[in-house]
Amino acid sequence: MSHVVAIANLAGGTTKTTTVRNLAVAFAEYGKKVLVVDVDPKSDLTFALGGELSRVTISELLSRKSSIDSGIVSTSERFDYIPGSSSVDSFASASAFNHLMGEFASKYDLVVLDTPSTPTQGLFMALEVADSILYPMPLTNSSFRGAHRIRTIVKDKLQMAFIKLDGFRNLVLEKEIAADFDLLDCEILESQDLRENENSSSSVLVVSKNSPIAGNYRELAYSILEKLHLI
Repeated sequence: MSHVVAIANLAGGTTKTTTVRNLAVAFAEYGKKVLVVDVDPKSDLTFALGGELSRVTISELLSRKSSIDSGIVSTSERFDYIPGSSSVDSFASASAFNHLMGEFASKYDLVVLDTPSTPTQGLFMALEVADSILYPMPLTNSSFRGAHRIRTIVKDKLQMAFIKLDGFRNLVLEKEIAADFDLLDCEILESQDLRENENSSSSVLVVSKNSPIAGNYRELAYSILEKLHLI
């Protein structure tokens, strides 16, 4: 049975999409079969993966207009993904998504959902279906508030957070995060390698596989797998 984890925060600029891709690569390195689903209408992840012209997207699969297998795209980075669609909200329903996830239950160890930073139907669908939520948490009040807004919706799910450190530490906010969320004991640190990789067609774990930032994401992936009892 696959575990579905949604990467979510209602604040913009929290590196959700970057997190999804790098975690997918890291999970695959740990021997896990991974499916990524782009449920953000902006489909930034799909664009980064070169799938913006895909004939079959999440919308076709939710509406059952196309076969399940026709919507799965395999990457050279050893994970599969389902391309996003600007019309996903028109087909977003928990029952349709649950049916879709059921098709993948025996095929993948992890299904990772890239969610929008706005309260769309697709976001609510993803949060309802997810088994756990992971909050990327830059040390800003807006990201803390964005995570809390989602927390009120998914009270009974496993909720993990990690700190994305872009500059100076904020010890007061760090304590508040640790008090309110299951804060993983690893951080994604500020990195020139990560900034330079933003426009790359490959993950930083592939382009700069021996860099400290690649090590940060591998450590984060391992911590998540431990929490989920998958390692």
